[in-house]
Amino acid sequence: MITKTKKAQTEIMGLAVIFILVISGILFAANFAQGKKEANYKEEFIGVYLAYNTAFVFLGATSRDCGGLSMSELLQDCADNNAGLRITCGALESCAYAEQEAKEIFGKTLGEWNTGYEFTASSGDNKIFSVGRGCSGSKKSKQFPINSGEEVLTVSMDIC
Repeated sequence: MITKTKKAQTEIMGLAVIFILVISGILFAANFAQGKKEANYKEEFIGVYLAYNTAFVFLGATSRDCGGLSMSELLQDCADNNAGLRITCGALESCAYAEQEAKEIFGKTLGEWNTGYEFTASSGDNKIFSVGRGCSGSKKSKQFPINSGEEVLTVSMDIC
């Protein structure tokens, strides 16, 4: 009878060890999966932060050839359909000048960092210009609405 009891105790101990190993494996897998989610949240935050800051700085940047007007003011002039005369910056009107500056600034920053992006300025349904190669997969976006007379000027920055 003693041998049957020892054999039963040994089987119970074996089951307990297997149970502990299974629980440990499940906890390890859950912890590992949770660590990957935190990394994705971090990447998401960095992408949105980069999109916001890049567009914000561009809109506040002053022009070299337009009497120190900001890019935001040039885009407002560009979007205002009732303006009649456009602001000229050297030989370029406000729309062409803002697009040229966006290409130069974003090309020297995001382009050199090999970061995919698309910067778009539009007024209502009218797309004023778009700079960058666009995003085919997932993207982080930030939009800036700017009052420009009749229509709302929308500036958006997408980071791929």
